[in-house]
Amino acid sequence: MNTKTLPARIRLRVYARRMKKEIVSLGLCFACAIFSSVGVSVQQPGEKLTLEQLTTAAQHYFRDNAEFPLLQKTTFAVVEANGHARKVRSISAEYIFAGYNRGTKTASGRIHGNVSIWQGMNGTKTFKAATSSVMWSMDAGQKLFAEPGELVFEAGETGKADGVRTAKFIPAKPCPTVTMKDHGVWYMPEHRCGLSEFQVGGDLSFQKYTFDLSGLPAPIDIDAFGACILQRYHAEVEFQSVEVAGEKEPFLVPRLVTATIETNKGKIVIASVYEAKARAN
Repeated sequence: MNTKTLPARIRLRVYARRMKKEIVSLGLCFACAIFSSVGVSVQQPGEKLTLEQLTTAAQHYFRDNAEFPLLQKTTFAVVEANGHARKVRSISAEYIFAGYNRGTKTASGRIHGNVSIWQGMNGTKTFKAATSSVMWSMDAGQKLFAEPGELVFEAGETGKADGVRTAKFIPAKPCPTVTMKDHGVWYMPEHRCGLSEFQVGGDLSFQKYTFDLSGLPAPIDIDAFGACILQRYHAEVEFQSVEVAGEKEPFLVPRLVTATIETNKGKIVIASVYEAKARAN
């Protein structure tokens, strides 16, 4: 038997939930605001974006897309402080969203992929790192529907030539100390606390979500560098529109998710590209 052809099946089922006033970073959700369709009014030039407009847009563009499959292709790149680039690792996986409950603020989903037996632990580690991309996709929805008093809304620029407007969410209270002890294998901080920003078009369609972690620099221990100082953590989610049979309006799902982790020993970039797959009837 040729063992090179033997696949090792790796599956991961994860959940997200809100406990007390703390978001636990263990769930997967694309766009993460899953509600019934509502009307969205087009903004006029110079009109200031409001929180109500933003959440109404989320209810429209991030509707229930239960069991919607996407192909995820992730690359894991490491550049050491001296500029030496290590070999880029890559992996493909399938993510299937399995439900989001607005009332309890929980999400669940399945992500699975095939890893060659010869990839061994390296393949497993890359697969775990790839889950950070879908976690950041979930973060966008959690910020939009956070509990009152958790975040401060701030409208950004409103007069751009391309019609894109920005909105920021700033933590109302000081962020906790940055740690990555429990979620280090996913390259995720224990608490996703920091500055969040949304970019929306003139029709209030979501273009991009960005996040910058607060409370840095901070000591961490991660597989790529071991003990090091985390200096910057930046995440970006770019969205794409997908058509679903029987639906009049399209859905928004991620197109590209990138996490950039900068330390005193070098930089890590985890980038995931998403392609919509045929949805099972």
